[in-house]
Amino acid sequence: MTWKVVVDFTEEPSAQSIHQVRNFGEALFHACEEDDSSLIPLSEIDHATNQLTVTVRSSSRVRRTVAMVNRLLEVHFLADRARVSEVKVPT
Repeated sequence: MTWKVVVDFTEEPSAQSIHQVRNFGEALFHACEEDDSSLIPLSEIDHATNQLTVTVRSSSRVRRTVAMVNRLLEVHFLADRARVSEVKVPT
């Protein structure tokens, strides 16, 4: 079973907010590379406006990935403008 961690940004997209989302996405990409149990394609980050989706390879790593996402949202001052959810994807 694959899981996805979805980050929805709650404000209307603007040039500034899209720039912040993409900067956050790049940081998330690098964190996922280091973690090696989650993945977000750079192509998704490059086109992101108000949502990013991280694929988690193992159900035992979902909580760790959510914690990582929340930590990065805080670092990028986006925690109050984002909603994080977990979605189970049937294989």
